[in-house]
Amino acid sequence: MTFTENTGTSPLQTTPERPPLGLGDDSREDDDPRDDVIASLQSDKENLQKTLNEYKFLSVVLCTIIFDTYFLTSANNWGTPVVIGLLQLVGLVVLAEKCSVNPINQLIEKLATVWKTPVK
Repeated sequence: MTFTENTGTSPLQTTPERPPLGLGDDSREDDDPRDDVIASLQSDKENLQKTLNEYKFLSVVLCTIIFDTYFLTSANNWGTPVVIGLLQLVGLVVLAEKCSVNPINQLIEKLATVWKTPVK
């Protein structure tokens, strides 16, 4: 029986050599056509999200109009529809801000600048 010299490492403990990661160099080409496709898909996604937000806002406005015409036309006094209308207006402005509806945002910015300026 022959004995081999023990070097302290077994064949099972050796790790394979890994290729260098190449973190310092740009191994990928700059003119990759996939980048253009990704950029166009991202812009399409953003446009679709804006459109969906506008449709959400318009559907809420439509439901509000239907609610107002159905329930508030039979009100006995004029105070109730005015108060409910003002509360709905505030809610719709907040919803327009959340949905990023551009015409409403521009109107809010104009009103904010008017209210900030002192009256002479």
